[in-house]
Amino acid sequence: MPLLEQLIPGNRYLFHIKEEFAFMGKLFRANFVDTIHTTLRVCHYYIDESNNRNSMWTMPVDWIEKIETLDEIADFTILPEDVVICIDNFA
Repeated sequence: MPLLEQLIPGNRYLFHIKEEFAFMGKLFRANFVDTIHTTLRVCHYYIDESNNRNSMWTMPVDWIEKIETLDEIADFTILPEDVVICIDNFA
């Protein structure tokens, strides 16, 4: 699990939101933009089929419980990494 300081702008990650802040869902995928003070900024986020946006989304960094890279997610599936990345691009 990468630390927030290790995230690469433009890369796609799976973000886990703390339960008490998960009003739109506990997980979302998005491209990391940056952090400004205590605010996380992401774009091209995907929560579910009805919440799939190309716009920017912000939230307090404290809301994030865990962050996973697509490589980490691929390690827990039977799908090759390239297929997982391809699926994520269509989501």
